[in-house]
Amino acid sequence: MKKLFLLGLMLTHQAFAAQITPQDIVGEWSCKIQYPEMKIHTIDLIEYQADGTSVGTGYLFLTDLLAYETQHTGKWTLNNNILSETSNDYSTIPIHSDKTMKRIATDPEFKQWEANFYTDLKKGNNSGESVNLQIHQLVGDTMSIEHIMDEKRKFAGICQKRVITNE
Repeated sequence: MKKLFLLGLMLTHQAFAAQITPQDIVGEWSCKIQYPEMKIHTIDLIEYQADGTSVGTGYLFLTDLLAYETQHTGKWTLNNNILSETSNDYSTIPIHSDKTMKRIATDPEFKQWEANFYTDLKKGNNSGESVNLQIHQLVGDTMSIEHIMDEKRKFAGICQKRVITNE
């Protein structure tokens, strides 16, 4: 009985550690990533196409104060379960709430702070650098990932593949 349990654990680990193929990635995904140290969370809607191209729309939220929409097209690759995407037409626009817009209009310090944040946010746009996602598990239509920002900063997320049904 004990041997059967250990064999089951080994097989389960192998299933999760299996090499993910590009065919597994092709499709439409909704990904959510938390960046707690920055008080940011993102939601991205990305389509990875079989020809290695991608198109996406994303939303970045800084607490309940600021919100931005991003759009891009790019190219993607998969190597050793690291999904890398590069874009040269990345755009970011503010989509703040009415409450935030009123504060920007009436509070000069907040207005300057938001302008600085927005400038910093756009600095990485179209730099040619890849966004790298380490895929830890792919089970069914759910992928657990980590956004690798550098060797020390990695942020957990989850992606759900859009399932198209013939109704």
